[in-house]
Amino acid sequence: MSNINNNDFLWGNFNPESAAEIARRERMGATWDGNDLDRDAFLRLLITQMQFQDPLDPVSDKEFVAQLAQFTALEQMNQMNASMRQQQAFGMVGRTIEGRTLNPETGLYQDIAGRVDSVVTRAGETFLHVNGFDIALNRVTRVYEDELQMMMWHNMSNLLANNQNIALIGRHVQALVAAPGGGMAYVEGVVDFIRFVNGSPILVIDGRDIPPQNVITVADDALLFGRSVTLSMIDTETNERIVRTGGIDAINIVGERAFVVVGNYTSEIGPIDVFTEAIRSVGRQVAVREVNETTGEVTQDVSGVITSIVVRDGELFVTVGAGPNVSASDSEVRFANVRAPRP
Repeated sequence: MSNINNNDFLWGNFNPESAAEIARRERMGATWDGNDLDRDAFLRLLITQMQFQDPLDPVSDKEFVAQLAQFTALEQMNQMNASMRQQQAFGMVGRTIEGRTLNPETGLYQDIAGRVDSVVTRAGETFLHVNGFDIALNRVTRVYEDELQMMMWHNMSNLLANNQNIALIGRHVQALVAAPGGGMAYVEGVVDFIRFVNGSPILVIDGRDIPPQNVITVADDALLFGRSVTLSMIDTETNERIVRTGGIDAINIVGERAFVVVGNYTSEIGPIDVFTEAIRSVGRQVAVREVNETTGEVTQDVSGVITSIVVRDGELFVTVGAGPNVSASDSEVRFANVRAPRP
């Protein structure tokens, strides 16, 4: 089993005000860092320090001179770095690059690739002019000798990605996709084949199109559907405990919560990857030792083979059997305490 996507569905929070400010500063040739301090600002701080110093214990003029000398040296170093960056930019003219530039309308960065036509300097910041866009030097992500090299790189990257996707054919995968009514839906099955839409690969699972980036788990055999699990919960109408064992029929996603369906019964299961790990741990040898943190007393010491999975009131347990230290009273342990099931 291998996780190939962390399922971060949001690229980040969008703040229109900060985006507009960043765009304005980039048009003016400044990179936003919130810590700009030039010579004038430093001198104003120095004068303010002198005005509000303790007259009975004034700061030595040598200290002021030392501070000014340090700032002057730092400023000269920054000027030298700026000159080196400018020379570096001039050396990119005629070469093919990839970079990112901010779209002031959306507040998001967009990728730009092409040949550098010229170099522009605004407010001390150096920009590369590419296909009508000005890309700040610190936004360049890759430099090529020529367009042919860029095409070869992209073709190789696409070939590797396609080979990885083709290797999924015939394997069992889990995926989270957008549900028709909003939110997310769980999909599981065998990848039947791969088709390409505008050059982008699409996995086909039971006639359903799944983008490869939505896959969260890959395995050689069935993951959840059909696997046996026991649900134990309180009936809200009779206030009696119901226990049902059967194969998993479906996994439902509600908001950020996941639920397992067995027949007519549904129970919350927590994170899907943890639940999948528990299901696939059946038949593995484990050893679990629980200690009371307050008293130091050993409350459970179990070793043996995981024989079944129990979801009790939304919490995940495993039943351990066929071990020398297993008894009827301590054969069930929380899966969270099973550190590393061993084959």
